[in-house]
Amino acid sequence: MYSLLKNINDKSITSDEKFMKVPIICPITKTRMRYPVRADICADRHFECFDLLTYLEVSSTNGDSGSRWKCPVCNIPLTLLNLFKCDLTANLITYINNLYPIETDE
Repeated sequence: MYSLLKNINDKSITSDEKFMKVPIICPITKTRMRYPVRADICADRHFECFDLLTYLEVSSTNGDSGSRWKCPVCNIPLTLLNLFKCDLTANLITYINNLYPIETDE
């Protein structure tokens, strides 16, 4: 499913800052993301991503229909068609995972 998402060229993101902080922690779970996505309709509001699998699980099981299918960062209503993989964040997470692997109980 992850590979089926739209892939927007991250070069379209501009910043006046010399350095940019790229969060790798999901705002929903507060853990390191595995599948970072953003919504195209949120692009002018924030750069922060959220984990796709967590978002799908929370949105599909959330009993409060008023909070379902909204951006967990800025709370704008969205659809799955709005989501795209953030290559910059995904590459950064891969790099960090190679340096500092997440320990599991498996």
